[in-house]
Amino acid sequence: MHQFTFKKEERLSSKKELSSLMSEGEHLFAYPFRVTYKKCSDSLSPTAVVISVPKRNFKRAVWRNLLKRRSREAYRLNKSILPEGESYHILFVYVAKSELNYGSIEGGIREALTTISRQ
Repeated sequence: MHQFTFKKEERLSSKKELSSLMSEGEHLFAYPFRVTYKKCSDSLSPTAVVISVPKRNFKRAVWRNLLKRRSREAYRLNKSILPEGESYHILFVYVAKSELNYGSIEGGIREALTTISRQ
């Protein structure tokens, strides 16, 4: 049975790893996200994720936090799409100019994870 958790180990917080992801990662677009991902050489660590909502598009922190919360929840429930035994670093950047409902956000996350797992 798959665990629907999102622990600290699954969050990408290292500046070194994040800059490596930004410079060496592959890109794809799954509306409302621009996704950058990279397969990790260390397959023992879990897949690590960063979700970003730019202040440029959403001035108020309340709306940025709401969109990040919805995105994290969508990832948490759909991370089982990624293949077992493989580890990735993934950056989701919310690019829509308006607030979308949870269904649209989940659809984008699901599409991105499916594309990553196929490659």
